[in-house]
Amino acid sequence: MRGPNDPPRTMDPHEKLKLRSASYRVRKLGLPPAMAELLAKELLTWEEFGYRLGTSSLVRKAVDEIMTYTIPHTEPERRMSGAVGYE
Repeated sequence: MRGPNDPPRTMDPHEKLKLRSASYRVRKLGLPPAMAELLAKELLTWEEFGYRLGTSSLVRKAVDEIMTYTIPHTEPERRMSGAVGYE
């Protein structure tokens, strides 16, 4: 356990990658655009800052939730047409 005068530990590359992945993923979850952008930028700021978040931090919990959400399918349905133009 860290003491009050110990310097904070930096994140390892895996932790940074998880933050960056969550930042990318949160934009695809169907949130209102401004909320998604705000969350994405906050996560990238934490990734850039680079210090370990701790096991019970709100940011770590948010990342874990973002990574477990299912991305809604938003691709439009394609209609296939025949080779000679039949629908």
